[in-house]
Amino acid sequence: LLATAVYEDFGRVEHALEKTRGRLEQERAAHHKWWKSYWERVPEVSIPSEELSFIYCYGLYKFACLTNPAGVAATLQGPWIEEYQMPPWSSDYHFNINVQECYWPAFTSNLLDHIVPLFDMVESWKPKLQRNARLFLGIDDGLMLPHAVDDRCTCMGGFWTGSIDHGSTSWVAQLMWLYYCYTLDEEFLRERAYPFIKGALRCYEEMLEWDGEAPCLPVSVSPEYNGDRMNAWGRNASFQLANLHFLLRAGAKAAYILKE
Repeated sequence: LLATAVYEDFGRVEHALEKTRGRLEQERAAHHKWWKSYWERVPEVSIPSEELSFIYCYGLYKFACLTNPAGVAATLQGPWIEEYQMPPWSSDYHFNINVQECYWPAFTSNLLDHIVPLFDMVESWKPKLQRNARLFLGIDDGLMLPHAVDDRCTCMGGFWTGSIDHGSTSWVAQLMWLYYCYTLDEEFLRERAYPFIKGALRCYEEMLEWDGEAPCLPVSVSPEYNGDRMNAWGRNASFQLANLHFLLRAGAKAAYILKE
């Protein structure tokens, strides 16, 4: 521990250090205990490459730093923010791939409690997600999540395309479905995942229009395509169709499991 003091401040610093010395030892012991418990849970994987083994362990170390089960949901930069400048994109939540990339390791590494803070945060936004669906689509039973929001689900960035990127909602539903698939927790499926899947699917249902004998998405967007320009949308964006297909498959499976 380093401390800087000048003249009369030296005594105050000594006093503060004396008061915290015992506590620092307690914090250090708790720190070591947490990491010991974490690494005992991490699956051991034998890889015939020292470089890949290092990447595996280092990646799971960073995953733990980013996604503490008792902490907040992972933002774009997580804890790695310089205190002397504003972080890029305000270190918000980007749900069009960034959040998903942060949390994918939770499943195959069996560190599923690390993703629960994300679900808790998103579910606390439900009134706003329902309001978004009501304002945009005129329905009361939908859930609509923009692609970039702060921790209160306020839109960030000013991208109109992000506000109608409903694939972001579907990808959160996919994370919930994966959580069920790895835990087989039917209570989670019934109380959290299935209602979210239905809310996301309800919005797609309202967006669909019939084109001859087949339904289509007349207005849809893909992440990073043409930014916020007026030609940044089109019919049947493959990204949106993939998300819609996922919701239909997962929704049908969930309904079968829950006997809905």
